[in-house]
Amino acid sequence: MTVLALDLASRTGWACDGPPDARGAARPVGGSFDLRGSEYGDRYVDLRDRIVELIQLHRPTAGVFEAPLPFAGGSSFAGAAATSQTVRLLLGFAAIAEETMTRAGLEVFEVNVQQVRKHFCGDPRAKKDDVMRVCRSMGWLPCDDNAADAMAAWDLARAGLRVGAVAQATGRPL
Repeated sequence: MTVLALDLASRTGWACDGPPDARGAARPVGGSFDLRGSEYGDRYVDLRDRIVELIQLHRPTAGVFEAPLPFAGGSSFAGAAATSQTVRLLLGFAAIAEETMTRAGLEVFEVNVQQVRKHFCGDPRAKKDDVMRVCRSMGWLPCDDNAADAMAAWDLARAGLRVGAVAQATGRPL
């Protein structure tokens, strides 16, 4: 299976299967892009178009995206900028990603950032710098922390497709 992973935000990170390394092990290619437009609709259309382009280019069979952060309770993000506009934007990004990947025939999984970071860094409270460090230690070269987060989600999905971790983490069978 080929996996497309997304870290959804105004600057969205992406990762997909790239050429294998010298030992034949899977490794990701990735990047990030800023969503264009100042209105919700413009940004949603741009996100959909970008996902379609990535699907056409990389031909994934599975898609994974990080769920929007919780906006109430224990999240450090909750106290920072959880305006109604931010909530609407991030929930919209998740809906667009899931709809677009489903429409393209991908098997789609949503994971939360704590699951990804526990898998990738060994600590569900790991920070973006930790994710970048682990990526670099594996010889992966993310262009920024958004691409690194997508690579970490890609790695979780690839591991799950081999051993069922994504199905277990999401409660959705593969």
